[in-house]
Amino acid sequence: MALAAQDGVCRDSEYKVKRIENDAFVTYLEYYSFRETYDQTKKSAELEMLSEQQVKEKLSAVPVGGVIATCFAITPPDKWTCIIVDLSGRELFRANGKAPKEEEKPAYEVVRNIYGTPKLVPSIKYYHEKFDISVALPDSFKVYTVDTVKSLRSGYLITKKIK
Repeated sequence: MALAAQDGVCRDSEYKVKRIENDAFVTYLEYYSFRETYDQTKKSAELEMLSEQQVKEKLSAVPVGGVIATCFAITPPDKWTCIIVDLSGRELFRANGKAPKEEEKPAYEVVRNIYGTPKLVPSIKYYHEKFDISVALPDSFKVYTVDTVKSLRSGYLITKKIK
């Protein structure tokens, strides 16, 4: 159902993602359309055996533009901005990431080289973020993820597959 950030198409998705810029530390980006998000929310609500009222509430909360899920390396999500533009460059949506929850993880971890000598290397943290798109999107658009700390960005072209 989801699309990987690399060039390629997942079988179940109606969209394809092509990476057009790769300067920031984004490990993946997935786009879930309104229809995919709506269907998944409905299926989840049925599995939870929610009342009709609860199902209606959940379905009414599905973002009209779908959802973008991404994973950032090193820089926390509150230092990232997600920008969606149409093919002419007109901005359709902009959102900042949310601050990550604090977790206890060592700043350094011990690894052994080929000779068995331990050395300290910095741990790389990966942060997952989800952006609910509050505006309807066209069949083709671009998504940019901007690291505001390092002034880096990655870009993706998302297009609807022709049936």
